[in-house]
Amino acid sequence: MLLATLDRFERFFQASSDCQFHVRLDPDGQFRYTRANAAALAVAGVAENDVIGRTPAEVLGPNYGSTVEKNVREAAQHREPYHFRGHIGADATGPMYDAYYYPLLEGDGAVSGVIGSARDITEIMRLSASQVHDQKLEILGEVSAGVAHDFNSILSSFEAVMSMLAHEGVTPEKRAIIIREGRKVLRRGQALTKRLARFARKERLLPIPNDLAQLIQSCAPLVQRVLGSQCGLRIEIADDLWLACCDESEFEIVLLNLATNARDAMASSGRVTISARNGERTGTDPSSWPARYVEVTFTDTGCGMPPEVLSKATEPFFTTKAPGAGTGLGLSNALKFANDVGGAVRITSEVGAGTAVSLLLPKAAD
Repeated sequence: MLLATLDRFERFFQASSDCQFHVRLDPDGQFRYTRANAAALAVAGVAENDVIGRTPAEVLGPNYGSTVEKNVREAAQHREPYHFRGHIGADATGPMYDAYYYPLLEGDGAVSGVIGSARDITEIMRLSASQVHDQKLEILGEVSAGVAHDFNSILSSFEAVMSMLAHEGVTPEKRAIIIREGRKVLRRGQALTKRLARFARKERLLPIPNDLAQLIQSCAPLVQRVLGSQCGLRIEIADDLWLACCDESEFEIVLLNLATNARDAMASSGRVTISARNGERTGTDPSSWPARYVEVTFTDTGCGMPPEVLSKATEPFFTTKAPGAGTGLGLSNALKFANDVGGAVRITSEVGAGTAVSLLLPKAAD
């Protein structure tokens, strides 16, 4: 019976399309391979005899091997499973992997080795990035009517300014005031066009310290456009809000995605509250949360989600909407946005009581 079970595990190990491997911890502090399945050997381009007893750096080279060794040591040092998602290698040009590392503990708690499982997600992430860009354009289409109205208001204001300047009885003092107001109108137009350009671009920017209170206030008009006139919008921002690390345009896109979800959940009638406060991780919070963070919570009064839907809400392309009514990327993009800067997402929802999505974005360094 035991031999049959071991044989089944061995066949599963070898047949898996994921890279499966085991490394032992030697007395010299080096991790060396003891097993690797066919998928792992194919990626490395070596035979099994060329792997056993060698370190990841020796098998994969110093570039890719350094990433694997770092992940193995993370699992061993903390004595708990370690999840890695990202590019392997010293730069961001290598293939992208989703990998899990599990430490093997002896009876005395000492680490004897690590079991690893890795999946190449390079193509999946490329397709996901394309879908994200398509969704940005979809959001632009939704707010286009409101944007046209804003542009018309700006042009009308500027026309009024020019008419006042053309009046013969304008004193030099009034002329200076009118010119100052005209410049304010122009800056409104510049801000609007810059925001639209940021939404449509494909490239991602590096996260930098941002004043989320200011970003939320500046994005509120577009959020209201997405929600529609029948939905109320309330902004609640705590005093002395910390700066948080994130990309400005991606943060605004997440807010608009959440607004789209909220509008659909509320059937175009209800109330949305965007709140922001400072927070610190406690002993009962998940270790994946930032130690100190700015929590931005997007709460709606919509239909809410049952537990079986909530458990899948952040999965890419999962949606309860009819075909063609949505990509199912809104919450998964929010999660990816937070993970990219070392943050986290917390979602609470109850059928008939609405949904609250909290972005926990790490506090910028003092």
